[in-house]
Amino acid sequence: MKLGSADPIHDERVGPTAVWVRPARVEFSQPRIDSMSFGPFPSVQVNVDHLGRNILGDAANEPSIAVDPTDPSRMAIGWRQFDAVESPFRQAGYGYTRDGGKTWTFPGSLTPGVFGSDPVLRSDPDGVLYYLSINDEEMRLFKSYNGGAKWEYLRVAPEIRDKPWMAVDRTDGPGRGFGYIGWGRALIRSTDGGKSFGPEWGGVLSQALDVGADGTLYVAAGTSAWRSAGAPDRNRQPMLSPRSTPSDAPRAAFRRDPNRPIGSYGQSWIAPSRPEGPFRGYAYMLAHVLAREDANDPMDLMVWRRLEGNDWSPGVLVNDDPPGEQAWQWFGTLTLAPNARLDAVWYDTREKQVSNLSQLFHSSSVDGGRTWSRNVAVSPVFDSQIGHPYGSGKLGDYIDAVSDDAGVNVAYAATFNGEQDVYFVRIDEFDCNGNQVPDGTDIAIGRSEDCTGNGIPDECEADCNGNRIADSCDVARGVSADCGHNGVPDECEKDCNGNLIADSCELAAGQDADCDWNGTLDSCDIAEGRSDDCNRNAVPDRCDIAFQRSPDCNDNDVPDECEIRAGTSFDLNKNNVPDECENLGIDLLVVRVHEPSIDRFDGQLGGRPFRFDQPPGLDPNDFRSIALDPDGNVLVASDRGILRYEGRTGAFIEVFIPDAPLDVHSLLFRGGLLYAAEDDEIRRFDGRSGQFIDVFVKRGGDTRIIDFAFGTDGDIYALIRYYNGPWMVRFDGLTGRLMREFHLDSAASIEPGLDGRLYVSVSGSRPGILRYSVHSEWLRVFSEGVDPGYLRFGPDGNLYVGHGSVIDRIDGLTGEYIDSPFVAIADVRSELVFVRGDGVVECGDIHRVRARCRTFDGVPGIEARIQSSLPRRAPVYLTLNGVDRRRAQIDNHGRARVFWHGPAARRHRVCVDDCWLRCDVTRCRP
Repeated sequence: MKLGSADPIHDERVGPTAVWVRPARVEFSQPRIDSMSFGPFPSVQVNVDHLGRNILGDAANEPSIAVDPTDPSRMAIGWRQFDAVESPFRQAGYGYTRDGGKTWTFPGSLTPGVFGSDPVLRSDPDGVLYYLSINDEEMRLFKSYNGGAKWEYLRVAPEIRDKPWMAVDRTDGPGRGFGYIGWGRALIRSTDGGKSFGPEWGGVLSQALDVGADGTLYVAAGTSAWRSAGAPDRNRQPMLSPRSTPSDAPRAAFRRDPNRPIGSYGQSWIAPSRPEGPFRGYAYMLAHVLAREDANDPMDLMVWRRLEGNDWSPGVLVNDDPPGEQAWQWFGTLTLAPNARLDAVWYDTREKQVSNLSQLFHSSSVDGGRTWSRNVAVSPVFDSQIGHPYGSGKLGDYIDAVSDDAGVNVAYAATFNGEQDVYFVRIDEFDCNGNQVPDGTDIAIGRSEDCTGNGIPDECEADCNGNRIADSCDVARGVSADCGHNGVPDECEKDCNGNLIADSCELAAGQDADCDWNGTLDSCDIAEGRSDDCNRNAVPDRCDIAFQRSPDCNDNDVPDECEIRAGTSFDLNKNNVPDECENLGIDLLVVRVHEPSIDRFDGQLGGRPFRFDQPPGLDPNDFRSIALDPDGNVLVASDRGILRYEGRTGAFIEVFIPDAPLDVHSLLFRGGLLYAAEDDEIRRFDGRSGQFIDVFVKRGGDTRIIDFAFGTDGDIYALIRYYNGPWMVRFDGLTGRLMREFHLDSAASIEPGLDGRLYVSVSGSRPGILRYSVHSEWLRVFSEGVDPGYLRFGPDGNLYVGHGSVIDRIDGLTGEYIDSPFVAIADVRSELVFVRGDGVVECGDIHRVRARCRTFDGVPGIEARIQSSLPRRAPVYLTLNGVDRRRAQIDNHGRARVFWHGPAARRHRVCVDDCWLRCDVTRCRP
C-alpha cells in the first residue's frame, strides 16, 4: 500500500463511455433543514432546488470550497453530484452564494451528462476561482470570473490523474497567480492562469498542496512534506526538496471504519504561513495517525509545525477526547487565516462512540499550533454509512474549509436528510466591520443598518457611487437603475465602447457578448488589442478555438485558417489543414507470415504497397519481428540473424547480428540497447555494435514470451504463455527481477499508448483491447469486439491492429473503428511498424546534447540541454543511463532542457531517445 494512499482500490471511473443520460428528476421535495443548528452554528444545505429545498433521490459528497478574497461574501462549492442514487454515475456539481453562505444557488453540473469526480476549488488573489475535476479520460480545469456562477473550461491533461490537488499563489511576489496541480506521482505548474501547464516534475506522492508567504510551494502526503523554493521563478523548472518527516511521527492510519465499505479516512494537509500576521516562515502539517494505539484509540489528528531551517517540532494532538473511548477523528482538514489563526475541522464519533455516527468538530490555535482550543461540535450527529449511491460505498474522501480573520467557512457532507448532501457552516459569526461584535448583534441592537435585510451591515457593503448608501439599497429603493440585474448601479458600470450604455446592459440585451468572461465586451477586447480576431468575425480568436468554431490543430492559439492565409503554415494539398498537423511522410511496414518480405504502405491513406529488397546471398526463409533503430533504419529478426535495412528506401544494409537466436519473435529498442525476446528470455544487445550484453530476463519453466513493452515507470511488461494460459508479468527495468503477475485471457500483443497506459490485445470469450495503468494497476476494457492481433499506435494517435489478412484502424481516444480494413494484405504476421518519410524530423535536427551535474534548491541532480532546429513545442525524449526517460518540449529558440533529481555520484550518460549518436556523458562527484 502506498504511503498516505487514501484508497488502495480507488477507481473513479464507471466504464469506457462515462456518459449518463440524466433521468427525469423527481418533482417531490421536502423542506430544507436550514433551521437545523447545533448551538450557534446553522448548517445550510447547498445542493438544493431553485426554491432552496432538498432534492429527493440524489446524492452529493466530497465537497471543496473557494472564497473570493476580493469579496468574501462570494463563495463557490464543488462536489461529486449523483443525480440518481441508483446509479454510480457522477458529475461535477457546483453551487455559489452571494451572501456569505446564508443562501446557495445550485445550477447543476459544470458539464451536464459528462462524468466528473474529485473536485478541488481554489481562488487566486484577484478573485478568479478555479475548479479542478477528473473524468474517465482527462483532468479538467475550469475558471470563473464572477464568483462561481459561470465557469470557463480549460483542459489540463488528456488522461485521468486520480485524486489530484491544487494550489494557487496568492502572494505579491513573482509567482503571484501561478497555479500548481499534483497527483499520485507528479506535479505541474501554470504561469498563465491555467491556460497552459509546463512539463511534469516532482515525482512524489502528493495529497495536499499550498503556497507560502514567499511563494514557496509545499507538498504533503502521509506524515511527510516537501517544498520547492524555486517554484515562483517562471524561468526555472521547479524542483522539490528531499522528503521531510517529523522524527516523532506515529504510524500513519489506513483504517476506514467510519467510511465503509470503500471510503478513506481523509488526507494529509499542509498550511504554510501567510505574508501578513505573526509566525511568518512557519509551515504546519496535519495527518491522521495512530498516536494512542496502545490505548486502543482507533485514530487521532496530529499537527506538526516547522520554521524554515529548523526541524519539525514535536507533534501536538488536536483532538482532546480521552484515550480508549473508541472515538474516530477522520476527514481532518487544516486551514490558516491571514492573522495566523489555525483552524482544524473534522468528523468525530466521540458523542455516540459508534464508528458510523459522527459530528463535525472544530478547534483552533492562536499560538502557532503549540496549543489547541477546546474541541467544539458544530453539527448534529449523522450516520456516515447510509445514503450511499449505487457502487460508491463512501461519503467521499475529504471535506474542505477556508479561514479568514473572523472565522472559518466549511463545506462538508452529511446525511441529515437520510441521504448524502453537501452543507455549508460558518464557524464564528461574521464581523465585517472589525468591531469585535458579530454582524447580527450590530444589526439587532441598531448599531448598524441593514436596508436589504441580508444580514450584512450596510457599512460593509459596496458604495460605488459614494453617496453613503449601500449599492444594494440604491437598487432596491429605485435610486439607481440596474439593467444588468447584477446588483451594481448602472452609473458605476463600465462603458468600454463609450456609447453611454452600461456594458452589462448590452450583455443582458444580447447586443454584445463576453465570450471569455473577462468582464469586457468582445468588441472592446478586439478594438483595444486585448484579443485577436484574425478572421474578422467579431469573435475573439481564443473563443473561436474554445468553442470549436475554428480549428487550431497545432495548439498555438491561432485559428488554422488564419495561419494558412498569412503564410505562417503551408497547406500544399489545399485541404485547409496545416501541413505540420498532418501525418505526411509516415509509412507503415508490415511483415508477411512465413515469408522473407516486408510490405510498405502509405501510413496516411493505406495506399498500394511496395516490397523491401531481399538480402543478397542469404536467402532467408522467414521474417519474424521488426523494429526501428535510432537512425530510422529497420531491423528484422529472421532465420539468418537480425538484418538491417534502410528505412526510407528499403535497401538492404547488413546482417547486424549474425549469431542472434533463431527464434526471436519480438524486438524493441530502448535507451541505446536492443532487447530481443526468445522463448522464456529477453536478451540485450548493444544498439550500436550489436554485441551481446546479457540475458536480462529469464522466466524459466514451460513458458514463452509472446510480446513485451516498457511502461512509463521504466519496468518491462511482458505477455507470457504459461501452461494455464497467458499472463502479464512485470519485471524491474533496472535489474530484470520479476515483480508481479496478472492473469489474462488469451493475450496476443502489448503496446504503450500515447497517454502513458499499456494496451493489451486479448481474445477468448470477450475479444478486444484492454487498457492498463502502470501506476494505479487498473485494467479496463478500451475497445470490445476487436479481433486480437498485433497493436501499434500510429503518428496520428490512432491504434492499428494487424490480424488475419487485414489491418484495422481504431480511434486512439474512443476505441471505435475508423477503418476496417485500413489495408488488406494476405497473411499479416501481426508485426507492424511506422517509419519516417520525407519531411519528418530526424536525429539530424538535434545539433547538440549537453549534460552536467547541477544543484537546484539544494537538491543535486543532472541537467540535460538540447540545441536543435526542431519546431516550437516539438516533443523530445531523453533517457538517463538507458533507464530513466523524461520528456522535454522545444522552445521558440529550438532549445529544451530536463532535470533528474539526485542520481548517484558516478559517471552518467544522457541520450536522445532513438538517436544514439546524440548523447553526452558527465561525472557527478560526492
